Amino acid sequence: MLCEPLVMVNSFVERRRVAHVPNVSALLPKPSTSPKPSTSSATSGRSAVAEPAPYTPAQTVPQGGQRTAHTPTTASVTRPRIPADLGGKVPTAVRQRYLDQFCTDLLKLYPGNEALAYKTALEEEQAVYNRSSTRRVYANLAVTLVKRLRDAAASHPSRGTHSGWLARAALSDMTNLYNAALFSPYPPGGFMPVPPALLPPHMQLLLQMRGFQDENMLAYNARPIYDLYGVPVANRTVAHLHNLAGRAGTIGSWSIERSKKTEDIRAEELYARLQPYILSEEQLCSNSFPRPDPRGRPGFAHLVHIHDREKAMITPAGAAVRQCLRCNKMYDVGEDGAQKVADECSYHWRKTYVRRGQEKHGCCDQVSPAVACCLGDYHVSNNFDPEHLAGYMATLDKPEPLDGNHGAFALDCEMCYTTMGCELTRITVIDEAGNTVYETLVLPDNPIIDYNTRFSGITDKDMQGVETTIRDVQAVLLNLFSSKTILIGHSLESDFKALKLIHNTVVDTSVVFPHRLGPPRKQALRALAQDHLSRLIQNDVGGHDSAEDAVTCMDLMLFRLKEDAKLRQ
Repeated sequence: MLCEPLVMVNSFVERRRVAHVPNVSALLPKPSTSPKPSTSSATSGRSAVAEPAPYTPAQTVPQGGQRTAHTPTTASVTRPRIPADLGGKVPTAVRQRYLDQFCTDLLKLYPGNEALAYKTALEEEQAVYNRSSTRRVYANLAVTLVKRLRDAAASHPSRGTHSGWLARAALSDMTNLYNAALFSPYPPGGFMPVPPALLPPHMQLLLQMRGFQDENMLAYNARPIYDLYGVPVANRTVAHLHNLAGRAGTIGSWSIERSKKTEDIRAEELYARLQPYILSEEQLCSNSFPRPDPRGRPGFAHLVHIHDREKAMITPAGAAVRQCLRCNKMYDVGEDGAQKVADECSYHWRKTYVRRGQEKHGCCDQVSPAVACCLGDYHVSNNFDPEHLAGYMATLDKPEPLDGNHGAFALDCEMCYTTMGCELTRITVIDEAGNTVYETLVLPDNPIIDYNTRFSGITDKDMQGVETTIRDVQAVLLNLFSSKTILIGHSLESDFKALKLIHNTVVDTSVVFPHRLGPPRKQALRALAQDHLSRLIQNDVGGHDSAEDAVTCMDLMLFRLKEDAKLRQ
């Protein structure tokens, strides 16, 4: 109830009730908004418009009325969305996921400027999509872009603040000054006779942030400031992965996927849980694994089944005329397997693919048939007798361990072309933890005519001084493995042929992760790593890395076992 003021009426004191008036502040006369006369020349030029109050004024709601919550009027920019594209080469959900990642990373590069960050993210995603022919290519390009953005954001420790934004702008100009200092006639170290007062404001801020506040300084050294920000400068060696993903890229593997908490598999458990994935005898034969000689001859093996496409590329052992594996041209060889007539080999190093009715080469994207994009000094062939494979060794039976664990290892081999076909040049064996157990370069028995560096990563310089032979490797493997040791790899039949090894306990990732069109097609290890591990491998122009491939195979099987455990839960 409102208070009742005292009112004097005819010399008597009388109480009167005063009615409530809603919104009384609105009925009162408003104060004049005319500006007060200026008392200082510093304020004479200011506008007469009153500044908005830093708070929301209170309002009285009439009795029985409904209160309305105050809503801030701060302008916000919504994140961009990918429009639905029915029948597109990349699903909209996948594109949106990467677009959101681009936005998150670009906001770190453009703090406080959401509109520019979102606009740049949309343009970058559209550029990636336009360059992609398939979903897999899109994922590769998108992951590479994320690495580049994170590298840019990680290269400045003061990122994410206004001062950091100014510092980045200063560093952009500092680069030009520093490069000019390196090629200037002044003493080494980047000393430049530039008074700080003549520098732009953002560069003066950079000097002040790093303690260079002497106004009378007639020269400053750009290099210490440059080094404090961790930016690579001249005469500094930077790792390839550091360029791709910053300092974190040089430690372990990298992925934009959130890590999933899964149980760690112990070594003794791994052997037991891999048992369902061991290839049967039928699978070993159908995938062209070397099998024991049917006549029981020691040191010999044979191939039970060879796919028609592979059979057409095999030249009988001892043939005087061979067919080149790369250009399909027939050429003559001598008794030592050397090419009689000098002839260059022109070829395409990748298979063709069909896109929208056009057949193109995967290496150069030319419409088939097209002029070859690669040139070799010699023709190469794959010559052997599938029914008469000599020099093979079989793993031996060993006593049963107390815990029943015969071990599980992953291996990968690299080969080169010699006068007698494809021979072993490197082998890597890793354990379940990814540690290298055995790795060595191998000297082939015959002269090398093509190192196949694009795939093997082996060069002439690498093979200098190598004396290890395939028989030395076989001795080590027979001592390391037993007939029940699980060997993991991708298309291991090729590795076993190069090693001249017969083994029964095999887990092959090309069989565990089959091609959607079924055998004899197989998914590439690079594709499996991208799809299941979100990992880029075999991305170096210097060739494949056998250790990287072996670790990837082991990780793929660990991934499969963990997925199986989730299904059981």
